[in-house]
Amino acid sequence: MDPGYLMHPGYLMQPGYLMDPGYLMHPGHLMLPAGADGVARLLEAAAPWATPRALGLLLLREDPQSARIAADRRAALVDAALEDGARIADSVSKRWGREPDRIAFRVGVSVSECDTEQGWGATVVYAEYLERPARVRLFRPAIARLDRGLAEPGVRHITGIERARSALLAHELYHHFDAVRDGVPLARRHRVTLLRFGAWQWTSGLVSLAEIAAGAFAQRLLGLRWHPRFFDIITVHAADPQTAMRMVAALREDNAHDFAAAERGLAL
Repeated sequence: MDPGYLMHPGYLMQPGYLMDPGYLMHPGHLMLPAGADGVARLLEAAAPWATPRALGLLLLREDPQSARIAADRRAALVDAALEDGARIADSVSKRWGREPDRIAFRVGVSVSECDTEQGWGATVVYAEYLERPARVRLFRPAIARLDRGLAEPGVRHITGIERARSALLAHELYHHFDAVRDGVPLARRHRVTLLRFGAWQWTSGLVSLAEIAAGAFAQRLLGLRWHPRFFDIITVHAADPQTAMRMVAALREDNAHDFAAAERGLAL
C-alpha cells in the first residue's frame, strides 16, 4: 500500500474533522484525536469514515478475486450484501427474536467454544460456521483479545458494546441462514470471470460478500452502532498497530472516492 495515498486531497475536503485542532497528525499522515489513548485514538480517527459501505469495501478488497472485480461494480456489490444481511435479520427477528443463542437453539444450530487459535498474522478468526451438522465454533483466545480491547479506556464509549460474543455468534448465524435459504447462497450469486476461452468461461463466486452480509445481519439484529468489521481494528491493533492504521487509511480512501463520485453525480 503506497503511503502517498494517505494524503489524498479528498480527505482534506471532508468538513470539520481532519483539520480540527483537537486532532494530532501521526507520522504516517493519519490524523488521531488528541487526548485519547491507544486503540481508542485510532477508533476515533476511523469513526467518521467507518460506514457500513466503507467497511464492506474493506472486506471486498481482501477477497481472493478482488483484482477481478471492476471498480464500478464494487459499491453496488457491497450494497447488495449489506441489504441481504439486514433483510434476513429482519425476517429472523420476527420469527425467533433477537437473542443469538436462543435463535441458534430454535433453528437447530449447536454452539460450542474452544481454546484453539485459527487466525494467522493480522488475520483474525473469532468463530466459524460448519454446515453438516449445522454448528458454530467460537474461538475463545481471539474473542478474549477483542474483549480486552473493548475494555480499554475510551473504547466502550465509541463501540457501544462491552463484550463481543453475541455479535460474533450473530455473524455466524447469517452463514447458516444463507446456507439453508431457497436459491443460491450469496457468495455464488455474484461472480467474476477467471478464464475465458471462446464461448466457454470459468467463473468464481465472491466469498467476501457473505462476510459483508453477515456483519450487516449482526448489526441489524442486535442494533449495533457499527458493522462488526469495525471491531477488527481493535484486535489487529493489538497484534500490529501499523496494519490497523492501514485499515483506517483504507476506510478514508474509500470514503474519499464515494465523496468524489457523489460530487460528480451532482455536477451532471
